[in-house]
Amino acid sequence: MISSMFNRYSTITSFSPSLTGIDKQLVKWLCENVGYQNSAQNGGILLSGGSLSNYYGILCARHVKLKEPENYHKGIVYCSDQSHCSVMRGACLAGIPKKNIRYLKTSLQNDFDLDYQELEKTIEKDLETNEGIPFLMICNVGTTNTGKIENLNEFLRIARKFNLWLHGDSCYAGNYTVLEKYKEKYFKNLGEFDSISIDPHKGLFCAYGLGAFLIKEWKILWNTFSFKNEEIGYYPSSSEFCDDLLNDKLLADYFDMGLENSRDYKALKLWLPLQIVGVNSFKAYLEEKLVLAEFLFEELKKINNLEIISHKFTVVVFRYKNENLGDAIEEINAVNKEFLIKINSFGKVCISQTFLKDQRFETLMYVCRACVICVRTHKKEVLELIEEIKNATEFINLKYENE
Repeated sequence: MISSMFNRYSTITSFSPSLTGIDKQLVKWLCENVGYQNSAQNGGILLSGGSLSNYYGILCARHVKLKEPENYHKGIVYCSDQSHCSVMRGACLAGIPKKNIRYLKTSLQNDFDLDYQELEKTIEKDLETNEGIPFLMICNVGTTNTGKIENLNEFLRIARKFNLWLHGDSCYAGNYTVLEKYKEKYFKNLGEFDSISIDPHKGLFCAYGLGAFLIKEWKILWNTFSFKNEEIGYYPSSSEFCDDLLNDKLLADYFDMGLENSRDYKALKLWLPLQIVGVNSFKAYLEEKLVLAEFLFEELKKINNLEIISHKFTVVVFRYKNENLGDAIEEINAVNKEFLIKINSFGKVCISQTFLKDQRFETLMYVCRACVICVRTHKKEVLELIEEIKNATEFINLKYENE
């Protein structure tokens, strides 16, 4: 609201030095959180969310590894089948054919992690056939479906072995890096990644949309998006007149670090609350959500005919399961659709669905997904959710007992 009221143009530093200074200060803080330690080299840009952030990661990887446009259609991307839909969208928009996106399979049986030996074999096979150019791996640092963090060390090892760009999609879980004990346990080597996506409008409770693309070497971001075109009369940003540009990112313009020339000012959504309430308030809220998710997990285990599929961070995934239903996955899925509709129909809570692989079935499992991340979600709301899940379970129990 404040940003809209002042309506300042902040894409060129000289036009609004104070606001771009805040922007860069916030990016620096986010970089330090995820483990980027070299403030002179690290950088990034605030965006609308993870979809654009992942796209920027793909574009930077393409610029460094594929270089020339005639190579774009040869590029090969590697990720797990738990990756966000923005990965395929971004890759295709970057000129990578769908057939060149290698999705490594996961399942309930391996805790939705991928087989890293299979990943290596897939890359080696692509190199042997010489039908494409392996250039990018995307590691899920907290999946949307379950909150699963893939093995950062394995991704780093393989990326270094084959000289691939490594992008971390940490839009969900990356916000937990503000908590030191979680940073040490789960994100120890995240700062070694070439680029990272993070969404403060998720775990840092900011208004939509506030995402960030962070990069280990900010000059790559500048080189990816900065250009001159003499034929159309290129309008130079103030960066054009700075001899020290490549030695001082504080002088660089966002004009030269992204797709947008006109962009709404995003930094105040997070910077201002940090100044008013301090980072400890954010930490306290994050800790509260983690405790609430653990409480939800423990309470759901007590409900008959409820199967807990996964619990990671603030994501709890479960489904209705009754012996009377048998093992027909299609029937179980249909019942769970009805189950979720019933939970949400009471109008007090709203949880989502997702689809996961169980190796026993060809068809994906339809499951219910609760994510305790809203700033207004407290113990009262979680208790209401538990009550509605119990009510929905009883409703489905009665229905199938009478049939």
